[in-house]
Amino acid sequence: MDSIEELKQEVYSLRNKLATATSQEAWYNDEIAQLQTMRKQESEIQDALKEEVIRLQRKAAAMFVILFDAVYGQSSDDLPTWNDYS
Repeated sequence: MDSIEELKQEVYSLRNKLATATSQEAWYNDEIAQLQTMRKQESEIQDALKEEVIRLQRKAAAMFVILFDAVYGQSSDDLPTWNDYS
């Protein structure tokens, strides 16, 4: 009779361990999914920042040309204007 009770206890213990392991695995998988989402968002932000830097550099270059023309009175009809980069 004791061996049956011991087996029942062991089965109960193993089921609890399995439930705990399953729960931990689900949590781990959720964490991985969140990290992957964050990595994708970071990549998208980096790409957007690179595009913005390029846009601002072009705008600054156009502004330089405009200021150069204003200061030195030279025409730059063939060069880009401010609106080309806005």
